[in-house]
Amino acid sequence: MSSTQATDLYQTLKRLLKPQFKEVCLFLQEKYGYDLSYIAVDKAPAESANQLLELVKQNSQGFQHLEAVLGEVIQGKTAPVETPNNQFDKKRLITLLCDCPSLRSAETRHSLLTLLPTYIADNINIGKSIKDDVLEFVNKCIDYRDGIKELFEAVRFFDDGTLPFQTLSDFLNVPELTPEPDALAKVETPITKLMAQLHLSAQVRASDEFTQHNHNSLQLIREAMVQLKQLSPQTQEYNRVSLIVGSALASTGELLQAERLFTQIIENTNKKTERAIAHFNLFQVQLRREVYQKALENLQAAIAINPHYALHDLHKYPLEQLLGAGGMGCVFLCQNHNRLIRYARVVVKCFWEHPKGTLDEMFKEPFAMRDIAGDYIPKPLDFGYADPIKQERAYFVTAYIDDAIDGEAWLEKYGPMNLEMGLQVGLQIAKGLQIAHAAGICHLDLKPANILLLKKTSEVLETSEVSISVKIIDFGLSQVVPSLQQKAMTMKQRSAGLSQFGQAIFGTLDYACPEQQGFSQYAKPGVQCDVFAFGTTMYRFFTCKNPRYFRERDLPKVLRDLLGDCVEENPKLRPESARQLINQIKKIQSIEPQKQDKIAETKIRQANRYTDNGDGTVTDNITGLIWLKNANCFGRQNWKTAMQSADNLADGQCGLSDGSKPRDWRLPTIDEWKAMVDKKYSWPALSDTAGTHEWKEGDAFSGVQASHYWSSTAHADFTGIAWFVILVNDYVHYFNKTYPNYVWPVRGGH
Repeated sequence: MSSTQATDLYQTLKRLLKPQFKEVCLFLQEKYGYDLSYIAVDKAPAESANQLLELVKQNSQGFQHLEAVLGEVIQGKTAPVETPNNQFDKKRLITLLCDCPSLRSAETRHSLLTLLPTYIADNINIGKSIKDDVLEFVNKCIDYRDGIKELFEAVRFFDDGTLPFQTLSDFLNVPELTPEPDALAKVETPITKLMAQLHLSAQVRASDEFTQHNHNSLQLIREAMVQLKQLSPQTQEYNRVSLIVGSALASTGELLQAERLFTQIIENTNKKTERAIAHFNLFQVQLRREVYQKALENLQAAIAINPHYALHDLHKYPLEQLLGAGGMGCVFLCQNHNRLIRYARVVVKCFWEHPKGTLDEMFKEPFAMRDIAGDYIPKPLDFGYADPIKQERAYFVTAYIDDAIDGEAWLEKYGPMNLEMGLQVGLQIAKGLQIAHAAGICHLDLKPANILLLKKTSEVLETSEVSISVKIIDFGLSQVVPSLQQKAMTMKQRSAGLSQFGQAIFGTLDYACPEQQGFSQYAKPGVQCDVFAFGTTMYRFFTCKNPRYFRERDLPKVLRDLLGDCVEENPKLRPESARQLINQIKKIQSIEPQKQDKIAETKIRQANRYTDNGDGTVTDNITGLIWLKNANCFGRQNWKTAMQSADNLADGQCGLSDGSKPRDWRLPTIDEWKAMVDKKYSWPALSDTAGTHEWKEGDAFSGVQASHYWSSTAHADFTGIAWFVILVNDYVHYFNKTYPNYVWPVRGGH
């Protein structure tokens, strides 16, 4: 090729839009195998065109390859096609898309993004208003050949059959889908093989939450989803394959996509078996999303079709309410039709995994606790199998205590406990542990969620000095009932990708002693583990903070030594028994609290969430982290640049007069972001200085964007991806490092 022709190619490349240039590079890589790792594909074409020309020169047919790809990309921008193309009334398209149900929900918009091809999705930055996000979708999709078609197909997955989608389809003049003979097999064969390798099935299980995926498995599942959405739901065996793909999606954490698939199956299939399993899968998915009422409705629908899906004996204990779920199983409030039990309503715990040994052996300790420590546990009443013939799906029945709530719900409702109440709670827990330990029974799963708290009425208070009653649940179960907590231990670095359900299970590890977490240099888990968990549980009750970051200075002075000793890593350094805990608590109760302790406690209760330090920084009084007051000093930057900007920040920049030096500042970790956001608020998910109302400009921060902010946490599996938080709400996700998000530096902690 002549130098004139090379110059012409260079000029053509320079005139391309940035997305077009990237598409040219991707086509060269995919079609002809060029190594583009040294090409700055995300820079302006004028900056990278020479690099690309130098690369293709090394191939004898390189210029021909480049010409062919350029022609394809440029022609694809204007060539008419039968499916949605880029020739349309843009304003009308945006209006129609805003009417589609999937685009009205911020959560679904993020899920919809994953259905687009990677080379398009990686360029889309959403998290603003509906109209702004839709505009972003359209503007970025229009830059790619068939980009609007891809957007249309993604919307079809969620909204097919709705009136707004039909209007959109008519506007874009889209033909009906025609089934291809082998198309479904192309989806089914690889996904079925993968499911077998990962020990997954078409029926979703709670343990699927902790499936270990890698780049290849995630890519295969995504490809199956993309291929499936291009087929008509009327295709033969479509629903059966959809169950498999939906289950695979659920195991990756894409719960909304899985939920949509299962809902679509229920709407389309006339086979009872498919409808029943789809309802049961919806129960599992919605339970993980903590949408408990809908989850219960779908479980009941599955049982109505096939009683096999019942998790306990419904004749004895009809369902009334789904109370929650954890590592061992899910918990229901039920009516009592068992004439041998004198309670109108009972609590039924249904287990995820088959217990070790017989039911008599399994529940021996809980019933022993009833006889020796009945004041400290809900009364155990019954146990059995949902299928007694096959001895499958074990359950356990206890008394229901009206108005009692678990410790986490208490903290959410009332906040941290004061010294008097906390000591009352701690003393009752310690007494329950002491009685159990004397009988050779350990709890080994003590945490606030396993403590039921009940405020006593004024009538009861007249005859008692204790204002709150404590019941410890799940005593004696942790050693005989398999828990998903063990699987959570294998994912210590990947908790951010879990659902609310998975995060809750993962969070229980914060209360587990080192002996339970694989530190083999110590003794086997036993009494000392309950002492450790007592310390972490009481720390949570007194501070409302995560015990993973246990700091004695957060506690009232009179408790620092006691609870600090409880959480010593070496079990030999902890209090020897629950009896010692009881003695120490009684000693503290008998001493009139010192004035300084009262003052300190009052200050803690009255302290603001944030303190403006007057030097361009703001301190978070919960975490102790120091944040830059200006939340938008750097604008949007890619991850690498954002890391450098934070690292180079120092006194004299961004309004700082704090004497800080380069390398003092950094990006916050994803866990620090989770501690920063306030779920009570949105747009942005941030409180004011006092922590009592939503954030307003200048109180205590300035320039906060209800958008994406980078964290310093890179993805555990993919080096090109990092985690970010969206301050519209508290949504956490990951993104390609090359794309721009806002930068908000922090210092201190880690």
